[in-house]
Amino acid sequence: MPTRVEVFAIYLGDNPIAQLNQPAKALRLSKPLVGELLRSMRADLLERPTGFHRTVRLAELPPLELEWVGAGQTAAVAVWSHKGAEPGTRQAGCVSLLLCGLDDTRERGDALAALASRRLPVPPDINVKLDEDRRRPLLVHVFYNLTYFFDPVLASVAPMLANAYFALLGINVEL
Repeated sequence: MPTRVEVFAIYLGDNPIAQLNQPAKALRLSKPLVGELLRSMRADLLERPTGFHRTVRLAELPPLELEWVGAGQTAAVAVWSHKGAEPGTRQAGCVSLLLCGLDDTRERGDALAALASRRLPVPPDINVKLDEDRRRPLLVHVFYNLTYFFDPVLASVAPMLANAYFALLGINVEL
């Protein structure tokens, strides 16, 4: 029986709007578009499992930049950003930790080290939260910016990426 990827979010800002609301929900997309996105993400994961960059575009919504970072054998980090005001810059606003649970302690350390190596804030209580939430496979969004908290492209594409990644690890997941 397929396993569902569990998702939880952490917002590191103090904006009351985020505290009073939930993160964006995934958009309803056509089956052909979902299939195309899953195929292209799976191809990226197979060709460059340790790291790649891609731009995700959905209709007329602002494009979203993805930096994929393999973190050990069974974990990964997706850094989500928009292009910055200056040419060649990006504004990272969210990271997604993908933890499958095969080697929880090691994969967590590898994923958090990937954040630290990019000088991205690591939530101070992340280990406590992960210890309390034993569900796996797990997709953890760490939001640094309110814009990403409400981004429908991120809410739509991140679970697809997680499902493609976990499926490649041999975990029977459903979308």
